[in-house]
Amino acid sequence: MIGLDTHVVIRYLVQDDKKQSTVATRFVEKILTMEAPGYINLFGFDSPQLTAFIVIPNEERDLA
Repeated sequence: MIGLDTHVVIRYLVQDDKKQSTVATRFVEKILTMEAPGYINLFGFDSPQLTAFIVIPNEERDLA
């Protein structure tokens, strides 16, 4: 399980800081896969059932 900090997700989505956004984009697009998605805990460690996950499809990957 790969835990994602919300700051990484925001940097990836907003692209507001060139250096940090580049790192976030590289991480999201190269590291996350269908087999190893990133997880965002929505309500803290007490509620594992309330966890979202994110996978950003990459054209270079075979998702079939």
